[in-house]
Amino acid sequence: SSAVFLRSIVLQVAMSSAAAMAARSTTDGMVAVAGASSSVAAHQVALQLWLLCSFLCDALATASQALVADGIGRGDSDAVRGVSQTVFYWGLILGLTLSTCLWIGTASG
Repeated sequence: SSAVFLRSIVLQVAMSSAAAMAARSTTDGMVAVAGASSSVAAHQVALQLWLLCSFLCDALATASQALVADGIGRGDSDAVRGVSQTVFYWGLILGLTLSTCLWIGTASG
């Protein structure tokens, strides 16, 4: 819908602006502070991965809402139960995968 699209655009603009401000604040006059560009780049990579994970979870939630609503509309409780179990397992796998990736990133220093 247009509200989700607008939210996504505003979020991207806000995060890009924050990264730009962080990049500008890491200079001392005309000389860049040592290591500042690499920390801003790492921040931007982490931010993009975070947004990707957020969009994956949103996509899973949206699809499951539509499928559950369809099953409820048809009065098919078995279909609703099946969709709910499938979405739960996909959510569990996604959560464990993302948690593992974050743990690896944190543990690697």
